[in-house]
Amino acid sequence: MVDTFETVRRNEQRRLEIERQLAAMEEVATMNHSLSNSMDVVWDHVQVEDDDDDMAGMYGGKNNLHRHRFASTVGGGLSIMDRLVAWHAVIMSILERQCSRKKVTICCMILFPILVIFFLGFSMGEHREKEMIDVPPNAAPTIPMVPTTPTSTNTDVGGTTTESTDKGINNPKETATSKGEGKVFSPDELRIRLLDLGVTQPEQIDNAESPQNAAYRWMSDHAAEGGTIMTLKYALATLFYSTHNETAGLKAEELWKNSTNWLDSDDICVWHGVKCMAATIQDHKVFRLNLTANGLSGSLPLELVLLQDHIVALDLTNNNIMGPLHPMYRKMHRLTQLMLGYNSLTGTLPPRFSELTGLTHLYLDDNEIHGYFPKEWKALTNLEGLGLYKNLLEGTLPKEIGDMKQLMALYLDSNQFEGSIPSEMGSLQKLVDLRLRHNRLQGTIPFELGNLAKLKLLYLDTNLLTGDLPFSLAQLVELRELHLYHNELDGTLPDELGMLDHLRVIYFDNNKFRGTIPVAWESLRNLESLYLFNNQLDGSLTPEIGGWTKMIKMRLEHNKMTGRLPSELGQLTNLETLYLRSNQFWGELPTEMAKMTSLQEVDLAYNLLTGQVSQAMCDLDPVEFVVDCGGSVPPIKCDCCECIDPSKTAP
Repeated sequence: MVDTFETVRRNEQRRLEIERQLAAMEEVATMNHSLSNSMDVVWDHVQVEDDDDDMAGMYGGKNNLHRHRFASTVGGGLSIMDRLVAWHAVIMSILERQCSRKKVTICCMILFPILVIFFLGFSMGEHREKEMIDVPPNAAPTIPMVPTTPTSTNTDVGGTTTESTDKGINNPKETATSKGEGKVFSPDELRIRLLDLGVTQPEQIDNAESPQNAAYRWMSDHAAEGGTIMTLKYALATLFYSTHNETAGLKAEELWKNSTNWLDSDDICVWHGVKCMAATIQDHKVFRLNLTANGLSGSLPLELVLLQDHIVALDLTNNNIMGPLHPMYRKMHRLTQLMLGYNSLTGTLPPRFSELTGLTHLYLDDNEIHGYFPKEWKALTNLEGLGLYKNLLEGTLPKEIGDMKQLMALYLDSNQFEGSIPSEMGSLQKLVDLRLRHNRLQGTIPFELGNLAKLKLLYLDTNLLTGDLPFSLAQLVELRELHLYHNELDGTLPDELGMLDHLRVIYFDNNKFRGTIPVAWESLRNLESLYLFNNQLDGSLTPEIGGWTKMIKMRLEHNKMTGRLPSELGQLTNLETLYLRSNQFWGELPTEMAKMTSLQEVDLAYNLLTGQVSQAMCDLDPVEFVVDCGGSVPPIKCDCCECIDPSKTAP
């Protein structure tokens, strides 16, 4: 009777222990949607003694306790942490039974590690076997929902976009981009894949009005494949839907001027503006995207960053693209050309664009970008062309510009830069075209600019520059155009400029230059335009000007020049414009001027000229011919001229 009582008590204790283990397993199983399998784990591995028939009967007999589904449950369906919980429950049950029966301590010391090794190995092996046997060959892959860290941005009152983190934007090589290559996904699986790329947020892809949602729906309707092609199509489709302004009621496909094959062909290489290159990088497509003047309207999506391993050139010049440049575009590390000029971009220049070290051409001109020139951009040491003109940039020009040694073209004109021109610009030895015009630059022209031996175009006009011209400019032996007008420069015109054999254009008007036109300038045989008006020049025109046979426009008005007009003017047969108004030239007009057969505009008013304008000159029939032939006693007689009364104050 005592034995029976002890057996019942022991069975009752074991039943309570089993229920406790079942409760623990049920909680784990509920978390992983594997309740039934998890419960089987305990049943399969609770050994019943020979005298425990009553316990076995309670649960359907001994045979029901050995169904061997342990691996498919704990080894396959659960997470690592859940498996450990299940292992703990099972192993403790076995140890308690075996070790308590034998009452030998050494049993626990030996059996525990053996069981751990056995069960772990069995689970892993069975799990791999289950994957090979149970998964249908055409089934879609199981995709875990991996939470992504959102990329948060802050926009200040001026429209400046700053980033808080880039952890949400993954490298495509580390995410779904390189997985599932060629597999077709269901809409739900596709959504997960797109979110796993770490750029698009769930609220964007779920918003029926968003371009991300439109791109997702388009891909869902066209049996989207996985891998690289999925990423490229999604990024380009999002760009397509982001740059359509449908307020006019037009269909999306009707808004771009040319959208040939966009969203119609599976091969993105035939989409208008997409030029795939023969070379590939790690089996990825490499291409250029050129949608210049194509009617794009809207903002650029952040999803463009998904092209980072593939796009080498992006040209969206002359559209109506709005909004700031997102700092994350720096991830497009293969870019060599980024051209977004002639749009309506706002915000500031992202300092971290300095990470686009492969860039050779960066043009953001004619936008509404404000703020400062980032010093960090000195890291763009491969940059050959930089265009930022006609924006709202301000502050001083950083000396770090001098570190961009590969620059050949630098366009910073039509902004609000102030301060002096950095002397460090003189170290840009490859510079061919330098334009700093239409700013608020002050101080003198740096002597170091004379070191730019390859410079052909120098535009420093419309600033507040002062002082003399440095004679070092005579070292610019390749110079074609020199624009210094609308400054406060003074001093005399350097004789040394006469050594610039290639010089075609001299625009020095609206300054405070004094003295004479250097005789040495007569060697400028390629000179086509000479603008010296609105200065304080004196002296006369010498016969040497007859050597300027390529001259087309000569404007010397509003100075203090004097003397007779040289007969050598007649040798300037290509001259179209001759303005000598408001000087002190005297004497009769040279008859040789009738040989100037290209003349279209002539203004000789408010001088001291006299005589008769010959009929031969009238026969030239210039569009404009203004002389002092008005008033009660006109000093000049002319039958074909517009007459000015010299007694009245010159305008």
